[in-house]
Amino acid sequence: MLNRRILRIKVMQNFYAFYQCMQSNIHNILDEISDRIKQDQAEISKKELDAILETIRHYFAGASALPEEFAYSDLAESFANELSNQNATDQKRFKTQLKNEAQQIYQLYLKVLRIPDQLLQVAIQLEEKKGRQPNNLRENKVIQALNNSQKIQQEFQAYPLTWKDEIENFRIWVKDILFKDEQYQTYMLLEHPDAQADREFILYLIKKILFKNPTITSYLEEHDICWQENKDVLRSMVSWTIRDINSATDEPPLAILSINWEDDQQFLLELFDQIMAHHEQYDQLVVKHSKNWDIQRIALIDHIIIKLAICEMLLFPSIPVKVTINEYIEMAKKYSTPKSRQFVNGILHVIHKQLEEEGAIKKSGKGLIDNK
Repeated sequence: MLNRRILRIKVMQNFYAFYQCMQSNIHNILDEISDRIKQDQAEISKKELDAILETIRHYFAGASALPEEFAYSDLAESFANELSNQNATDQKRFKTQLKNEAQQIYQLYLKVLRIPDQLLQVAIQLEEKKGRQPNNLRENKVIQALNNSQKIQQEFQAYPLTWKDEIENFRIWVKDILFKDEQYQTYMLLEHPDAQADREFILYLIKKILFKNPTITSYLEEHDICWQENKDVLRSMVSWTIRDINSATDEPPLAILSINWEDDQQFLLELFDQIMAHHEQYDQLVVKHSKNWDIQRIALIDHIIIKLAICEMLLFPSIPVKVTINEYIEMAKKYSTPKSRQFVNGILHVIHKQLEEEGAIKKSGKGLIDNK
């Protein structure tokens, strides 16, 4: 099932993408402004033009107001409205994408749940071509239970995500990986394997081959940009469906995306909305407490991780500060530079101390002590 770290990661990734779009929007608009100015003042020097554009850039970023009697105030303000509209459109698009990404995990779970049957069907064909009788594969009770389940088959029909176009890849995986695997060879030598042996083989196929073999995982990463963060949840969901099957007539349970998807979705979208609304304000805290670091060289992803943590400390009263800090330190460790964990850890503890002294952090809820 989904956990909150995956949701935080998805917010981080979508805000990162939005930030890149925002910078691109600014760059494009500054190019338009530059063309306008050069049309009006063909003799303007590069130094003068760069100074004007830098003033407008700071204005767009909210870092400073336009100077009094600035000759290009009207031009800057008109383009500021255009920039605001573009950013609002992008923000809406990324929020929709964020929501869809989380919900698509369930669809991907159903697609991955199809893989064991597809691999075994290909293996049966190839074994038969060699004159063998792969009865253990044909009669695997786990695969039979999945195929016999009306509930699961209805879900497959509702989300028709198949692997029909990937049969050639499946043949390669079966020949080069499955047939050479000792566990597969041992299973094929069993006489009339019982339900436990069938189940253990399919779980091995999922956990040790599908989710660990570098050839297969590389392929899946290429076809799903979120595979790295989704794979642990998917492995857990697929394994949970299979682990209690004891006969071909058992009804395998469908995994659920979340125990309380409404709460998780509210957290996901609220975190995105709040970081969108307050990220410029949080920039000031990051800059203030990064005096011993070259602010221009701090990784953008670290900036975003720190601002998300600040947002969560201030605006999510039911989440303990310790949980927030630990979660974002782990995200920095996985998604940023080798030094990021130390940097993020240090900055967050200093910022937390300041916010706590100011009384800005209010924590409440079952098992929580204010500001802890």
